[in-house]
Amino acid sequence: MLRFIATLVKRTSRRTMNSPSCSLLLRLLGGTSECKHSSLFRQFSSTTQTMLGGGVYEKMTFIGAGKMAQALIDPLVKTNIQPAENITIYDVSNSTMKHISEEYGGKIQMGSSIPDAVEGADLIIMAVKPQNVEKVYEEMKQANMRDDCTLLSVIAGKPIKNFMSGTG
Repeated sequence: MLRFIATLVKRTSRRTMNSPSCSLLLRLLGGTSECKHSSLFRQFSSTTQTMLGGGVYEKMTFIGAGKMAQALIDPLVKTNIQPAENITIYDVSNSTMKHISEEYGGKIQMGSSIPDAVEGADLIIMAVKPQNVEKVYEEMKQANMRDDCTLLSVIAGKPIKNFMSGTG
């Protein structure tokens, strides 16, 4: 499922958040728009909360808090797939992080650095612009990441091999 989501997100990177592709992504993640997958994701959301006590991941971290990250965070929180308090964001813009956190009642945590944000995360979503990838890789090498952590990249134009070698 993550590979499918990453592919859809990558296709929306050059469009606005109201584009058909992004709308499809929101529906697939359990948004309010109806499509043939909506009931599946509503069921997934309900089952997940019951089984895991309120979220798919103990800690989900977004590196980068732009439109791509926001397009993923919103339906995850609104459909109760992932509670806001189990999400951490890091962005070079403190005002962007503050705005997103406030949008969800201050429940989304703001990391002070990349190593701080990824510490203890079991899912890290890298949502930065391609020109910033090398700096992110360097900081992630300094981070104390969990051995069982899943890394998901929605960075346009970067092959998986670069992603794997870049994070050490």
